[in-house]
Amino acid sequence: MSVAGYLEDVLQKIKEHPLVKRLYVRNMQVSLKRGYVRVVALLADDSELHVFEYVDSDLSRLSYAYHYQTPSGALIFRYDNEPHYPSLPSFPHHKHVAGEEAPSPS
Repeated sequence: MSVAGYLEDVLQKIKEHPLVKRLYVRNMQVSLKRGYVRVVALLADDSELHVFEYVDSDLSRLSYAYHYQTPSGALIFRYDNEPHYPSLPSFPHHKHVAGEEAPSPS
């Protein structure tokens, strides 16, 4: 599958999910070797899922963030691979959860 095909597939799967009311594509750029997409999915209860993926030609995720928040914008959870917690066993992958001070392995 091409980079463009993969990102289009991601968009389609989010758009078709029964909890998604609306999908906003904030940014999408694709080349033969890399691509990224940034979208916001408005869900049935007005909460939001923010999705960011940056992929290579072999479709490995170079960078990602999946951020879920309440209708008022408060964090519920976020998964990402920013390399700022090297002591975690799942480094760089980790999860932030509302009400928890430190991230946890993902």
